[in-house]
Amino acid sequence: MTEDKKILHISTIDVGGSYNAAKRLNEMLTEHGIDSKVLVRTKTKADSDVVEAFDNGWDRFISKCKNLINLMFKKGEVKRDVLGTDLTNNPLVQEADIIFLHWVSTFLSPKQIYEISKLEGKRVIFDMHDMWLFTGGCHVDRRCGHYANECKDCPMAGNSAHISFERKKKWITKADLEIVGPSNWIVEEAKKSSITNGKNISVLPNVYDAKTFHTVDSDEKNTIRKKLGIDQDKKVVLFGAADTGTKNSNKGFDYLLNALKALDMSDKQLVVIGNADAGAKEVLKAYDVLYKGFIADESALADIYRSADVFVNPSLQESFGYTVCESMACGTPAVAFAVGGMLDQISHRENGYLAKFCDSDDLAKGLGFVLENSSELGRRAAVAAHRYSYDEAYEKVKAML
Repeated sequence: MTEDKKILHISTIDVGGSYNAAKRLNEMLTEHGIDSKVLVRTKTKADSDVVEAFDNGWDRFISKCKNLINLMFKKGEVKRDVLGTDLTNNPLVQEADIIFLHWVSTFLSPKQIYEISKLEGKRVIFDMHDMWLFTGGCHVDRRCGHYANECKDCPMAGNSAHISFERKKKWITKADLEIVGPSNWIVEEAKKSSITNGKNISVLPNVYDAKTFHTVDSDEKNTIRKKLGIDQDKKVVLFGAADTGTKNSNKGFDYLLNALKALDMSDKQLVVIGNADAGAKEVLKAYDVLYKGFIADESALADIYRSADVFVNPSLQESFGYTVCESMACGTPAVAFAVGGMLDQISHRENGYLAKFCDSDDLAKGLGFVLENSSELGRRAAVAAHRYSYDEAYEKVKAML
């Protein structure tokens, strides 16, 4: 990659895990002198450097109307994305040499992705942060695997998913796209779909800023705990319920609940970040729980990671798992099911614990093991996570570009 290349990242909105991946990749590149920008349909943070795609209210209104129409065709969690916004004449798109498409659902339809890919003199890379690109519209397929059969007999959306799959196949298969994903798992899954099979598909891990997410010594950890109101004398189990994770079955809250029942929690405190719903709070009231809510500030989030002895992520499918990466970078080992991006990040019993899939007893066993060995595992976790830091990852990204 030559430093005079202009790079553009396109995402639907400037919030969420997929956006964070785009933002951090952009930050890493700009820190190394690369001309890199982020373009979104919806900008919610006025003080950010992100550029909104529309320079007038009418175009913004039309784009959101198209999204409302798309939602009319939605079946459960399966989105049709029939309509999209044409960005081919956008000045930043016109100027870019390399265009990353991140989470663009409800913004760009498969046809618009194709049209961007056909712009002359541009390299277009689709960064898969979930399964949307190669399925009939779901972002997480709940392990049904029907995309290998063109989403026929979809358990969530019936024939609607197959119709969407065929539309997507029509445009994506002939698009000039390179495809990357943040884990070996999602890359291998994409190869099973006739939408993406045969294209250049490779791993491009997500990255994080080590200036924010890093370890601290034990004295500073105790100071952080005191500041956060966390019990100094208890072992701390941290759980992330962001994006209504306690209601989302893919986030595995029920498995965590059963694991907590199998543990002696009398000397442990559960700290929950994110949007825990009232039902979750009701079933957790038997435990010592501290709710910290949604944490927008990354420095504050890093302090919460550092305060814990173990981070637990019981998700059933994860393309990467940023919370696990961030926690490990802060020296807090993680326990997760042996799925998806967890397999790339966690080395079983070396820097964390990979529990058997959907096995609450093994999840509890993993929590116990990590809590007994938290300090040593945490040191190893921080070393393992560092390969995703801006400094470590840049040369790999540079070589790919």
